[in-house]
Amino acid sequence: MFPNYHLCLLAALLTAASTTSAAVKISQEKHRPVLSNDSLQITINPDNGDFSLQAEGRIQVERGYWSQVGRRQDGRDIARLGVAAAPVITVDPAQHGGTRGEIALRFAPAGREGGLPCEVEMRYTLAADARTLYLSAVWRHGPGMAGFNVGEARHAMKLDRHIFDYLAVDEKRHGLMPSGADWDRATPLNLKEARRIVTGPFAGKAEHKYGYSALIAETPAWGWASSSRQCGVWLLNPSAEYLAGGPTKMELTGHLDVNREGTPVLLNMWHGSHYGGSALSIAENEVWTKVVGPFAIHCNAGQAPEALWREAQETGRREQAAWPYDWLDLPEFPRKDQRGTAEGTLLIRNPATPPGRIRIGLAAPPRPANRLGRTDSVDWQRNSRDYQFWGTVGPDGRFALPQVRPGTYTLYAIADGVPGEFSQTGFVVHAGQNLDCGTLTWEPERGRHTLWQIGVADRSAGEFRRGNEAGAWGLYYQFPGDFPQGVNYTIGQSDWTKDWNYAHCGISQEGRRGVDTAAWRVNFELAEMPAAKLNLRLGIAGNRSPEGVKLAVNGRPAGGTGPMPDTAVMHRDAVRGAWFERSIPIPAGLLQAGQNTLTLRVPVQSWPEGVLYDFVRLEAAEQDSGHGQQTVPPDELPQ
Repeated sequence: MFPNYHLCLLAALLTAASTTSAAVKISQEKHRPVLSNDSLQITINPDNGDFSLQAEGRIQVERGYWSQVGRRQDGRDIARLGVAAAPVITVDPAQHGGTRGEIALRFAPAGREGGLPCEVEMRYTLAADARTLYLSAVWRHGPGMAGFNVGEARHAMKLDRHIFDYLAVDEKRHGLMPSGADWDRATPLNLKEARRIVTGPFAGKAEHKYGYSALIAETPAWGWASSSRQCGVWLLNPSAEYLAGGPTKMELTGHLDVNREGTPVLLNMWHGSHYGGSALSIAENEVWTKVVGPFAIHCNAGQAPEALWREAQETGRREQAAWPYDWLDLPEFPRKDQRGTAEGTLLIRNPATPPGRIRIGLAAPPRPANRLGRTDSVDWQRNSRDYQFWGTVGPDGRFALPQVRPGTYTLYAIADGVPGEFSQTGFVVHAGQNLDCGTLTWEPERGRHTLWQIGVADRSAGEFRRGNEAGAWGLYYQFPGDFPQGVNYTIGQSDWTKDWNYAHCGISQEGRRGVDTAAWRVNFELAEMPAAKLNLRLGIAGNRSPEGVKLAVNGRPAGGTGPMPDTAVMHRDAVRGAWFERSIPIPAGLLQAGQNTLTLRVPVQSWPEGVLYDFVRLEAAEQDSGHGQQTVPPDELPQ
């Protein structure tokens, strides 16, 4: 398959041999290129890009590999790549004083027989005296190439189950894990990925891969360590610009393999299908490229697992500070002097409550996407084909987004405590220049006033009962015991942290004495009959409900949301997914002066179905506030 492979690699090896003392070396082993320094050795399979890794004399990564799943426009799958060319040494350590080495693999677009119809280039980069391997990939699509949709794309590593026993993601989730033997003996639960451990020190624990999902953009380092060998392997993302879904996207990080022996798995899900998923759809002949990474695989040793994780976190922060890397020589990857900065001031006019953290970012505008024959709208929460650049707004309203790729963007902002989002189009970033975005005003869309609200508008159901236990398996099964009579919430008396469940689920629809626990009641008082219709505004943090939410006011039907996007959050034990809103008009004639009851019902047919509310708000009839991007009066103060 590779007639020129040996000749190409031999020529490169002869060049490298002139500097035998180089800290980084490139050699070959059984016709496979090997990249090494004094700490790491990476052996690469030129047929598919898989690699094995040995480090520090005690770390063994059995397999690291790229994978993607999806369909071509002709219905064939895209799991495999096209034909590989001979490996190329793109950075020869002999010509760089042994400071760095890099090997590239290049795959032609797959033909009519199926596979990914993209040219793919993978790069493996190693520096001297470093315990970090850098991986990057470029997908290139153009004329003559078939269209395709991707469901998932990731880099995964399978680690030695006899060595690694400690998984660390964040402050809540870091510690020893069940062994592979314990996993094999465990009792299956309601998902193929979930089991009840019955042997060993974790007997009684429910173990599943969704328990370790995280906001990837806010996680500097995650990975596995060994308590016996005192070593670790960590995944670091120095930039989230290439990741799908922006700063609120949840994805998998690491877990025990669902197959026999429970192998430790470490993931970089740059394009994922979970919690609302990501969209990546490329048309036939469309010109498109995407640089994935570079991201880093960091190895360390000589300390206890938690100390190794802390060191990996610090390394991750240093890698973020070094972004973008000046050593990556790809035409599709702009270096620091080829990027720009966007800065300005964002003011929120008359928010209902003082906002918390305000995220602001540049991303592509929403676009229609045809995914397996179904047309839907893809916003920044699901976009995977483009790049995104996010930061936060300071207390004075100022923001700066550095290291932005040149291009035309829409500016978005979301704020904890403020429903909806800000957007304004037409921001153009040029290489080597600062873009002054000026002073922008976000006037949140709302009615004349809010009558009442349950929850905090933060795109999460984490503030409700059991929401702080997110990640623990099967929280929805706790609902019948927590609310045997269903949810019966009284405005002004009830406490949403205790009296409102994190998920409006279908577990045990019939409670004690025949009470329909799928019908949640909100009791509230009106001093007088409203003069105009009201709106019930629902922020949705997660959904799987074929019919959506149905409403009744004082026992009479009042419409509902209708079907809503399926974001598959509840059964994966999370409290957030791709977020959206629904607003339902409430005719004034259904209300009365004095006591009123609003009923929210989620008709369900099976246990994974339910709705997670971000907030529930009753507002007076909307005024024509729009989204209010206009010049700010001189006396307007930052919020």
